[in-house]
Amino acid sequence: VSGWTRAAVAQRRPDWAAALLVHRPVPELVGALDPDDRAGAASWLLGTADPAAVAGLLAAVSGPWPRSLTERVLTWFAGAKVPPPSGVAVAELVAARAAPADAPVVDGWLADRREQDLARRALRAAHHALTLRAAVRDAFDPPLPALELP
Repeated sequence: VSGWTRAAVAQRRPDWAAALLVHRPVPELVGALDPDDRAGAASWLLGTADPAAVAGLLAAVSGPWPRSLTERVLTWFAGAKVPPPSGVAVAELVAARAAPADAPVVDGWLADRREQDLARRALRAAHHALTLRAAVRDAFDPPLPALELP
């Protein structure tokens, strides 16, 4: 299967990558999918992937993520036994790739969790980053006009 994986990635064959993901859920195959299909594949893989591999799978999905993926990641946090390094890595991806408009979704998840575990602390930092990104986005809405240089 590793040979097929290398071929799907090298030949940029999203159809092969999709077929292989069922047997080999690796970031390279998620990245070989069409960009519109990556979030759905990563969301689907969260149900079966080794928690230590989740950050790599999510890293293959560029941002901003659709709200459905952000919500699925939060659900994964709530239900998975997340090892500390993976939880921090996934929270950092939420901070960097979730849409700034999804900060209330993260805030709602945090409000529902009373325990002070690593996931909650890491996602609190992600929520802060999302609110900062939203403030910057709002400060430049409408965007600044292009500068005309002499």
